[in-house]
Amino acid sequence: MAVVLRDVCPLFPCTSQDKLVLVWDDGRYKVMPPPETLFVGDDLVYCGKMDRDRAMTVVYVEEGLPYVKRFAFGGAILNKEYRCTRDKARVLLFADDDPASLYVKYKPAKRQRIHQQVFHPADLPVKSPKARGTLMAPKEIDKVSRRKPSWWNEGERTARGVLVDA
Repeated sequence: MAVVLRDVCPLFPCTSQDKLVLVWDDGRYKVMPPPETLFVGDDLVYCGKMDRDRAMTVVYVEEGLPYVKRFAFGGAILNKEYRCTRDKARVLLFADDDPASLYVKYKPAKRQRIHQQVFHPADLPVKSPKARGTLMAPKEIDKVSRRKPSWWNEGERTARGVLVDA
């Protein structure tokens, strides 16, 4: 058995004993056995095998402010929806590992001096999915990437982002 995304290509092989975790862009997630077919919509951001101890990294926006969080799913009841972000949050990036760096570009604003920053989320502790993330900056994010993207401006002075866990 293999999980297939939109009948295009198999994502990964799995057995009937495996459990899958599905994460949507509004922060909802569900743990379930592999179904024969399942429609999940265009807002799915992650699908993978469930590992209750693996550290996940999520960058999300809540009320216009960006947060980053490392968490482990832990135990979950099958086919029940949970949240890894607060209500009305929007997931910008979801990774099933610890990215070495996060490249962040901010939305343009008046008198803004810092337009892009690099954050290192591996310094953060692993929390539960219900815990609130760490505030990245008091301004809105335009784009975020795990690898150095093409929109990254090498000529601009870039400050290293500081993540302070409150």
